[in-house]
Amino acid sequence: MAPTEDAKAANAETTPVATPATTEETAPAPVPTRSPSNRKAKNAPKKEEPVAKEAPKAKKPKAKAPKAAASNGEAGPSYFDLIVDAIKELKERNGSSRQALAKIVETKKDNYASHFLNKALRTAVDAGKLIQIKGSYKLSPELKKPTASKKKTLKVSDKSAKTVKKTAKVAKKTAASKKVSAKKAPAKKAPAKKAPAKKTAAKKTPAKKAPAKKTAVKKTAASKKPTAKTTKKKVTKTAKKTAKNSADANPAPGIEDISFGVGCGGDMEYPTTTDNSTVQLRFAYTVSNPLAQFISVHFKNFNLPENDYVVLRAADPASTETDVLTYRGNETSGSFYSTALLATTIMVELFTEAVNPGAGVQAVNTSTCLGFSVDNYQYMAEGSTLNGSKEEVCGADNSQEARCYQDSFSAAFQASNAVIRLLIKKETGSFFCTGWLLGSEGHVITNHHCINKQSHASNTQFEFMAEGSGCDVNCETAYGCRGKVRATYSTLIYADEALDYALVKLPVNLSWQYGYLRLRSSGAQMSERIYVPQHPAGWGKRIAMKTDSDWGTVTSLTMGGCAVDQVAYYLDTQGGSSGSPLLSYYDNTVVALHHCGGCPNTAINAYKLVNDMNWRGILPANAAA
Repeated sequence: MAPTEDAKAANAETTPVATPATTEETAPAPVPTRSPSNRKAKNAPKKEEPVAKEAPKAKKPKAKAPKAAASNGEAGPSYFDLIVDAIKELKERNGSSRQALAKIVETKKDNYASHFLNKALRTAVDAGKLIQIKGSYKLSPELKKPTASKKKTLKVSDKSAKTVKKTAKVAKKTAASKKVSAKKAPAKKAPAKKAPAKKTAAKKTPAKKAPAKKTAVKKTAASKKPTAKTTKKKVTKTAKKTAKNSADANPAPGIEDISFGVGCGGDMEYPTTTDNSTVQLRFAYTVSNPLAQFISVHFKNFNLPENDYVVLRAADPASTETDVLTYRGNETSGSFYSTALLATTIMVELFTEAVNPGAGVQAVNTSTCLGFSVDNYQYMAEGSTLNGSKEEVCGADNSQEARCYQDSFSAAFQASNAVIRLLIKKETGSFFCTGWLLGSEGHVITNHHCINKQSHASNTQFEFMAEGSGCDVNCETAYGCRGKVRATYSTLIYADEALDYALVKLPVNLSWQYGYLRLRSSGAQMSERIYVPQHPAGWGKRIAMKTDSDWGTVTSLTMGGCAVDQVAYYLDTQGGSSGSPLLSYYDNTVVALHHCGGCPNTAINAYKLVNDMNWRGILPANAAA
C-alpha cells in the first residue's frame, strides 16, 4: 500500500483544524537478544562429571556475554539492579512510582533508554521480583531476605555467641567452659536481650533531636515582623527527606505536606496598613524539592482584598519555565491547586495595594478569613491506568513524536491538534491522562478512571499543543515539551464507569482554534487501519501508527478483559495514554476510546458512546458522524 495515496484520501475527509505547536521522534528500540544465562544453566549440571570437554563449553558463553548485554542496553549495572537500588533509596511505604524510579536510574545509567526501563519493570513484575500496586512498585519479600541473612550470620558465629555469653554471665560459666556448644540457644537469647537496650538508646537520640527541629521551625515561621515590608521564608528539602515524608504521611507518592501563609492561621497576620503609596511585596516563601517534575501548591484558603494578589514563579536557575502565575483577590477564592510550574524550586509572593491607614483592608468574602494558607503541594505525577492494568508498548516502541507526521500524514497530524494533555490533581496524587475536544461546543472526553467526580474536573489542567517543535525534538519526559494550559478547571457533565468515559465542558470553547473530533456512529470495522494520538506517561504528544510488523489495524471487535466486546489493536501505549482517541486512517473519525492495556491494547467502541450519550441527551453538537 502506498502511504502517500492513503494520506491524500485522509486529507479529503479531515475536519478543519488550526495549525499546531511542536513535537519530536524516538527511534525504535533495538530488539533485545537472549542472554547466555540459559546456556550456563544447561552446562551447570555437567560439572559433576570429570570430563575435560566441559571446560571449553563453559567459556563460550562468557565470551558472548558482553555483546548480549550491550544489545539490551545493559552496559554497567543492569536496569533491574538500579531499579532495586532506587526503591531502597526512596523507601516509600506504598511503593515507588515509575517516574521516581526513572529519575534516579537515568542519573546512574549510561545511555539510558526509557523502553529498557519499562521492559525491566515488566519482566521483574512477571517474574515476581517486584510487586506492582497501581502505578507503583515494591520489592518482593525474596529481595528483602539478604538483610535477614546477615542477621543469621551474626547469630551463627560461635565465637561471638561465646563472647556475649561470657560477658553477660561470667559467674555462671566458670564450671562449664567447654559446653558452650550445648548452650547455643541461650547464647542467641543474650543478644536478643541486648537488642531492646539498643532500641532504648535509639529512641533517646530522636527524642533529643525532635525539640531542636521544632524550635528551629518556630523561629523561622514566627519571625515576629508583621510590620516589615517583606517577610521571607525559605523551605529547602533534600531528596531523602522528601521521600520519607511522602511515604509516611501520604497515601501516594508525589505529595508533600507543608504549612505557610498570611492570615487565615498563617505565619503572620494579614497587613492592614502600609507606609508606601504603591503596591509592595509583603511576604515571600520558597518551596523546593529536588525530585520534582513540577510544583503545584494547594491553597487551603484564599480570600484577599480585590486588588491584592499572590504571584507564583519558578526560582530554579536551571528551569525553562517562563510562566508567571498571578492569583488576584477579585478573580480567585476558595480552595484550589495552582497551575503546575515546571521547576524544582518556586517562589510564592504576596503583593498588597497601598491602604488608607484609617480605612483598613477588607476581603472580597467577608464571611471567611482574610488572607491565604497553603497546606501541601504536588510535585510528581504518574500515568493513570484502569485498575492497575498495564498499558503497554507492544515490542519496540513504534510511536513517534507527533511532528514527525506533519508532512507525510498531514491529515493525522492536523486531527491530533484536538488532543490534550491532562494533569489531574486528586487527593491521592497527580495523574496524567489524555483527552480530546469532542464536538463543536467546547466539550472534552476522557476516561472515567481519569475523571469521575467534580473535584477531579475542578482540579484538571488542560494543556494544548504539548509537543516538540520538530521531529528531532525529544519529548520523552513527564510534562515535557510544554504547550499552552488553556483551562485549569472544567464542569463534569457525566461519567460512566461501565463504558469508562467522562464528558466535561471547558469554561471557554476552543474548538474554533484547535478543531474538534467526531465519533463514528457505526463504530470500528474489523481490520481497518487506525492510529492513536496520545500523551503516554505525560510525555509530549506522540502518534502511534505502526506496529513491529505493519501498520496498526483493528484486530478484534469482541475482546474481553477490562470490558466486554472491546476493540483490540497492537499500537503502543503507556500509562497516561488513557482517554486517547482511536482514529480511522481513512476518514479520521474516532472509532473507539482507548482505556486499557495488555498487548493487545483495548478501547470502547465508538457506537456505544454515541448511543449512551444520545440516550442521556448529552451528546454535544457535531460530536457524531
